[in-house]
Amino acid sequence: MIKANPPLKNLRDEILKFMIPIHLNKGDLVLFDNSLVHASLPNFTNDTRIAMNTGIASKNFPLIHYQRINNNNKYIEKYTVDESFWLEGHYGIPDIVPERYHPAVIEKIRYSHYISKSNFIDIVGGN
Repeated sequence: MIKANPPLKNLRDEILKFMIPIHLNKGDLVLFDNSLVHASLPNFTNDTRIAMNTGIASKNFPLIHYQRINNNNKYIEKYTVDESFWLEGHYGIPDIVPERYHPAVIEKIRYSHYISKSNFIDIVGGN
């Protein structure tokens, strides 16, 4: 099981202020940019809830996976991957990228493991 994203975990109440619920019926579809902060409430019923996630990219568009280097706050690894990377679930295994995607490009970034309330509001454009 993939755990919740720790940088946003402490901002749950603040994030909920910006979220707008979308209630769907069987057969409905929602399309959005995956950079949109999104979530799904827990299923508290006894019924199975089926959901599907997919992505669309141009045929010649490179598929990229970013990964933090061993808790380093200054560098990330950037991997060029293929469709099977996601289909096989490699994105959900922290710190492990199969050899076939190596070598990684190392990029300097500004990264903080903790996102403060003011950081979050700046990111989403709140007041």
